[in-house]
Amino acid sequence: MVGSFKARIRQALDYFFGEVIWRYGSSIIRPIAAIAILALVSTITSYLAPLASPAAGISPAGSATIYGFRGWDAKSLLDFLDVGYFYLTAPEGGSSATPVGWVKLVFIAYLLLALWLIALVFDAFIRKVGTSR
Repeated sequence: MVGSFKARIRQALDYFFGEVIWRYGSSIIRPIAAIAILALVSTITSYLAPLASPAAGISPAGSATIYGFRGWDAKSLLDFLDVGYFYLTAPEGGSSATPVGWVKLVFIAYLLLALWLIALVFDAFIRKVGTSR
């Protein structure tokens, strides 16, 4: 391991500010990959939330049940895919499911970050098209 803990923190901050903040809108792939990773993390968190707190998770429209892990079967897989669909379509307002409990905070954080990342995709696309001849 090269460098101290302080040097690794400094390197991580240099990367964060140099690549993410100051190179705002210079890459199309990075924000799209970040949206995919963010959706996956939010999906897993919301899908497993009922295990930690039965009153938290994603509830389908018109139902009192909450999507969650119930074992290794097809119903659990469909619940996981429904939660993933909820997060992938949330910035467009596509799903009618609702977050319940502390998962609302996960949803709000996801939505704000996803909208910011979508803006980065558009900005990068405009820069690429604007500089091409």
